[in-house]
Amino acid sequence: MRPIDYTVVIAIDQQHAEELKLSMQTWQHHRPDILERPLLLIADKLGGMSDTQFVERCWRGNVHVTPFDGLAHLSQRERMLSALTIYPANLVATPYWLKIDTDTISTGAGTFPQSWFKCSPSIIASPWGYSKPPGVLVALNGWAHDLQSRGVTTWANPPIPGIVEGDRIRHPRVISWLAFLRTEWTQRVVDLLGDGIGEQMATLPVRSHDTFYGYVAERQGQLVRKIRMKNHGWDHVGARRLAAKSAEALGHGTATKSAPLSITPPKPSPKGMGWND
Repeated sequence: MRPIDYTVVIAIDQQHAEELKLSMQTWQHHRPDILERPLLLIADKLGGMSDTQFVERCWRGNVHVTPFDGLAHLSQRERMLSALTIYPANLVATPYWLKIDTDTISTGAGTFPQSWFKCSPSIIASPWGYSKPPGVLVALNGWAHDLQSRGVTTWANPPIPGIVEGDRIRHPRVISWLAFLRTEWTQRVVDLLGDGIGEQMATLPVRSHDTFYGYVAERQGQLVRKIRMKNHGWDHVGARRLAAKSAEALGHGTATKSAPLSITPPKPSPKGMGWND
């Protein structure tokens, strides 16, 4: 079986660029092969992201920087999650794309085993057990019903139930802080949303990249391979712990100036404002 061909996809505004300066050091240290892959870098102009040279200096593969300034009427989270869904489906040319969140670090050497890609899964990601807010499945089931009633598509599987617990709804799903998605399938999914890239760019029916893609995959009966990425040298640490965890992954007791990029804690996003999801 040939090594899988994939493009890395990252989205940044000014806040998440500061996170990437930390996490990318751990990728350089433990998984330099990642930086040899093509990169689609979605840079949010409305979010203050104008300088991407720090990425282009370190990345050894081809870098395609895509400025994004659309959907100004939406929240920052909704804008960036829409871009992270729609831009890769329209722009990636490799069979798969790998979404990596800016607060995801590499904790050790490893590979992406070829066995993960057997039978061409549509999603490869870590398992997760709930979504927020609790009405997310109601919204998605309504969206899916509308598409079917208008003859846009039919679904192989019935609406997805869940168990509401406080501010969340429990149901088996995946989480995409590090996730492979099959490009041809994501193109067909994005077609369900309507317009592609442009002033009338489509938006997601819910504010979650992984809940949306996971929902469509389950309703369509797609193969979703659930892999605990933490068992393969990766960790999703969050903005508040990122500096300390990055230093730890690099073998530093504390942050040092000897790293290829300065490790200083980024200012945490206001609660609920992060869009890495």
